[in-house]
Amino acid sequence: MRRMDVQNLSSPLRSANKILETSINLIRCD
Repeated sequence: MRRMDVQNLSSPLRSANKILETSINLIRCD
């Protein structure tokens, strides 16, 4: 994979990762 491809993918991946982390944290709180 080229650097540019990774950078283009990283932003949506990061936001999805943050959403996953917050939902996991919410589930753990319950």
